[in-house]
Amino acid sequence: MAEIKAVQTGGKLFRAALLDYFYNRRAESEIGAGARFVMAKGYFGTSALVTVNPAGGWNLADIPPTYSLNDLKGKFAECNLICTAKNGLITISAALQDALLPADTPYNFNTLMLIDGEGKAYAVLCCQQDTLYRGKSFTAVLTIDQRAG
Repeated sequence: MAEIKAVQTGGKLFRAALLDYFYNRRAESEIGAGARFVMAKGYFGTSALVTVNPAGGWNLADIPPTYSLNDLKGKFAECNLICTAKNGLITISAALQDALLPADTPYNFNTLMLIDGEGKAYAVLCCQQDTLYRGKSFTAVLTIDQRAG
């Protein structure tokens, strides 16, 4: 039986986690209940999980397993995901299409949510806050390890 490893990874610079919804929808999809589970989009924005550290930099809170799309604030961009699978590893690439952003408009960014085909969040990546804009690219590559431990 495959097991998802590294449910929450990272530390001071980034945190990533699969949400409870991921496991529930994957299980339903595997038994033919509901629509097929599809890893579809990435949404760029901010969240309350990333806060200013008074000593400098940013603090990253643990990602609650029940986090949802409602927790994403200031969504300013979305992208289609590029997903591959090999040897029990799913690799997901989410690249900001900065050319689609309006010129001369900065956006605060610290949270990337991965969204399934039903429009619900199944994974979250938080990082040190940055400013993104047309001309500045950002690509996140995440790996889900499904190999038996």
